[in-house]
Amino acid sequence: MSDEETEQVEEEAQEEEVQEEAPEPEEVQEEEKPRPKLTAPKIPEGEKVDFDDIQKKRQNKDLMELQALIDSHFEARKKEEEELIALKERIEKRRAERAEQQRIRAEKERERQNRLAEEKARREEEDAKRRAEDDLKKKKALSSMGANYSSYLAKADQKRGKKQTAREMKKKILAERRKPLNIDHLSDDKLRDKAKELWDTLYQLETDKFEFGEKLKRQKYDIMTVRARVEMLAKFHKEAGSEYPLYQLGGPQLRIFRTNFFIQLVRPGTAQPEDTVQFRIPMEMTRVDLRNYLEQIYNVPVAAVRTRVQHGSNRRRNHKNVRIKKPDYKVAYVQLAHGQTFTFPDLFPEKELSSADPLEEELQQQKQSSDPRCPGIPSWFGL
Repeated sequence: MSDEETEQVEEEAQEEEVQEEAPEPEEVQEEEKPRPKLTAPKIPEGEKVDFDDIQKKRQNKDLMELQALIDSHFEARKKEEEELIALKERIEKRRAERAEQQRIRAEKERERQNRLAEEKARREEEDAKRRAEDDLKKKKALSSMGANYSSYLAKADQKRGKKQTAREMKKKILAERRKPLNIDHLSDDKLRDKAKELWDTLYQLETDKFEFGEKLKRQKYDIMTVRARVEMLAKFHKEAGSEYPLYQLGGPQLRIFRTNFFIQLVRPGTAQPEDTVQFRIPMEMTRVDLRNYLEQIYNVPVAAVRTRVQHGSNRRRNHKNVRIKKPDYKVAYVQLAHGQTFTFPDLFPEKELSSADPLEEELQQQKQSSDPRCPGIPSWFGL
């Protein structure tokens, strides 16, 4: 018999002995459930099992798997390095191409700038030549006209033989100033000197003309200012106790500075405190400007100023059915100093009809009962 069968027989004998020794219970007990029989694993007969060999094979297998993982890891890393090197090469190649493109673009831009500069210089040179030719033609025309015109004016004066006007005197003086050039016998250098001298003279005349014109404008402005100031001071001088004396020559200048802003006092849409006043002001005006405006001009003590921007309405439409937006404006709420109050005046009070006047009541009834198509006509008119 094998060892396994021997152990099984011994276990059965022990179980029978334990059952014989146990006393029988007085009461009938429930039958116990059958227990599973546990047996040791069977070892195959024949050759002996070599656990060391199994362990070595398992270790060799694990080692081979680990070696395969390491090889795959290094292969993947090698591929990644190759891809990284290729990427760096592409970056360097792209950088070189970009640098070459920038260099070519810079050369083209430089050539374009040079071409533009050459064209500009050529145009300026052509303009200068054309201006010089035009000036030369004008000078020739003036020189030829000056000699002939002076003789014409002299003959006209002899024919008229009467008092000359200011215009005629001016023409005569200009004709005397215009002298013939006599440049036919001059050389090139002397012609250049003559042209330069004429140019300097023309430049000086234009300068004098501009300065006299500006001087005349300034004199006219001074005359108008002084006249308006004299009229204003004369008007104030008529009032009793006026602090503006009549302006006299050599006296100090009296100036009135006007503000650049215009504000509008409006009736508040919602109820406001008694010490709050509502204004409509321009968009450019600030809270400091409004405070100074009220305190310096109207002597109104101001405690605080609050502002908000009111956007204009765009509900209206024009004949093309396009919305028309009204301009924006700024609303200011001014809080007066302590103890100051303001009430917006009732500019258009409603008139109450007296109940004692029968004529007014009759007219009112006729208006109410009349035909709306014919207002103001009594109802008996159509009978």
